Amino acid sequence: LQSTTAVEKVIGFCPPCGRAIVFGQEAWEVGSALVCSRVSCILKQIKAEKRRAGAVSHMDRLKNAGEHSIAASQSI
Repeated sequence: LQSTTAVEKVIGFCPPCGRAIVFGQEAWEVGSALVCSRVSCILKQIKAEKRRAGAVSHMDRLKNAGEHSIAASQSI
């Protein structure tokens, strides 16, 4: 008798969760990494941050910090 169990070829592992990614499975390519299709894994891999609308964003803080350091160096 032949077994009806399909053999799945593992081609990689999802960096955020460590689950196997098998041949034919839907996955995302982020840079050189294959990431499983779970939204939480994709968000972790791209390093997305959750924010409240209207709050100061990380990029705004960096931009403002740069402007302050430029102003400080010009006043010397």
